[in-house]
Amino acid sequence: MIQSDFDQRLRESAPEVEVPKDLSLHTASILADTQTRHRRRRFAWIGGALAVLLIGGGGTAATAATGIAPWAPDVQVQAPSAAHPQCNAGFEVSADNGTAPSAPVIRAARTILKSIDLKTLDTAPMQAYIVQQNATATNGTTGQSSPVHLDADDLKQQALEMTVNDIIQTRLSARGYDPTQVGLEATIAGCGK
Repeated sequence: MIQSDFDQRLRESAPEVEVPKDLSLHTASILADTQTRHRRRRFAWIGGALAVLLIGGGGTAATAATGIAPWAPDVQVQAPSAAHPQCNAGFEVSADNGTAPSAPVIRAARTILKSIDLKTLDTAPMQAYIVQQNATATNGTTGQSSPVHLDADDLKQQALEMTVNDIIQTRLSARGYDPTQVGLEATIAGCGK
């Protein structure tokens, strides 16, 4: 097709545009359309905010319905060190070996845990034990000597957890309970690890 034929056909197929004789009506329709758009934009923001709230609330409800919740320890204590002044340790008693979470042994373990003064607990004997055990550690595959070296903060945290666990186990046994029915979950936060 020749370019001039194409241009002519294009001009003939174009719709006829009427230019308004009074531009004030045209201006009024443009302003009305603009106000409608602003209103729509405002509703879009409100709708978006509501959607975010509903999704967030729905997620929270779904989390609660499935039993997944943030970890809330039975006991929490600050365990600051020179390198990590905001260090916190949390301990929670858990049921092991098919024990019901509401069993008397679990309640007794929680009572024991809450009675331990974590701020003044002497972990030096456990630290010495850990250092001795780590110095004589062997590689489980090759059987060769493979000493483990912990920094002071890690040693203190591990000793704190092991000491608390030993106290709970010993006191449960003394009360006639089977300590294998109880577990101790620990979390350390703000300690740089």
